[in-house]
Amino acid sequence: MAARASAVIVCIGTELTRGEINNTNATWLAERFTALGLDVSCIEVVADDPVAIRRTLDQVSSHNRIVAATGGLGPTTDDITSATVASWLGVPRFRDAAVLAGLEARLARAGRTLTASNSQQADFPEGAEILENPNGTAPGFGVQRGACRLFFMPGVPREMKPMFERFVAPAAQSLVQGAQHQIRLRCFGVPESIVNDQLAGIEQEHAVRIGYRAHFPEIEVKLLALAESAEAARAKAQAAATT
Repeated sequence: MAARASAVIVCIGTELTRGEINNTNATWLAERFTALGLDVSCIEVVADDPVAIRRTLDQVSSHNRIVAATGGLGPTTDDITSATVASWLGVPRFRDAAVLAGLEARLARAGRTLTASNSQQADFPEGAEILENPNGTAPGFGVQRGACRLFFMPGVPREMKPMFERFVAPAAQSLVQGAQHQIRLRCFGVPESIVNDQLAGIEQEHAVRIGYRAHFPEIEVKLLALAESAEAARAKAQAAATT
């Protein structure tokens, strides 16, 4: 079976590494990448630490085509993502006048004034693509490192999700070659090991990928087929399912 493009999810925030909040962003992003036709090779959770962030970015950018990162774009002292990425890339940061004006106007509508802390949300690594955020004060940004495209988004889900759909999803979709089709089968009252043994050889015979999700007494079997067209992928999956 042809290999699919791989993606990585990086969630930045000491509140995550301490277990203070649930990492719902990782689950949502993994589901979206999978639905788009990419394999998520890993999910990394890293504290608000420049050394740890740079080390993680080195690792994930070297073997993957796209990275979706969340967190660290706010106005507080622990929001260090932009500065750390600029340092990692070896470029200075620039302050975008249009973003700054938008921040000032947004705060004015809320009866607030622009502060130095807020202003840092208009600072981006040189050469970055700015990702607009109509749902909050922190824009995201995208950068390129070798063959890998990295997108940095806010950690607030209601801000991150629309940004992903507008900017990251099209970039991810462009990496997908061919089409995929998945069929889910449910087996009841049979241990996972027995189901696995009974399906031996199916992957090789039909060029599909089998995955399992066990919630005994039910076992869900997922048959994923890749092909040049949606029709061909559907036919491969159905042939495997009816074997």
